[in-house]
Amino acid sequence: MRAQTEQRRSRRVPCNLPVTWLRLSNDVKGIARNISLEGMFVELEASVAVGFIMRLRVDLPDGPVNAVGEARYAGDTATGQGCGILIFTLGREDQLRWQSYYHNLAQMNGPRPQRDPIKVGAMFRAEPRSTTTG
Repeated sequence: MRAQTEQRRSRRVPCNLPVTWLRLSNDVKGIARNISLEGMFVELEASVAVGFIMRLRVDLPDGPVNAVGEARYAGDTATGQGCGILIFTLGREDQLRWQSYYHNLAQMNGPRPQRDPIKVGAMFRAEPRSTTTG
């Protein structure tokens, strides 16, 4: 089994935003559980196939944003059934509002955690014992 590599260009930030998948027959309600500059993970009341193109309305605190995105992941997670959506179409004003909301939310959630480099030799090397007596 091949390991998946992280492909996001910006970090995910937790949120609880109402999302509506605008379908021809009936709309489907959902909740965005996290967002990035390029997309979001949405818990949905219906399933969606990977690769499906979706028209969406995301209810930001200052009003709705209309977007078109592609379902890049679909299935069950620890928080429930949902899909990861890559947003590829936003109107200019909606794009500016999305970016502003994301940056404000990311700032409230603190900086991205930094990983300390692991020094392999340090994990196995015994520290020299002091030979002085006092």
